Amino acid sequence: MRLDQALKALLARAAHRLALAQRGLHTVSPLATLTRGFAIVTRADGTLVTDAAALGVDDEIEARLARGSVAARVTGRKA
Repeated sequence: MRLDQALKALLARAAHRLALAQRGLHTVSPLATLTRGFAIVTRADGTLVTDAAALGVDDEIEARLARGSVAARVTGRKA
């Protein structure tokens, strides 16, 4: 009986640690950032855009949002 209780307590602690780890990973996930109103922008070939200066007028980009994505063409930039 004590062994059964000890095993249940061990499993409960492991489940709690797992839940904490999942919450921590979600916090730093790029996908969680999208829910706060940010976007992940890529070029047409899928490479990540991190600098507006790397884009030219008429370049095609895609912005991934929290729900869905949009395709766009660069009409100008502010660097």
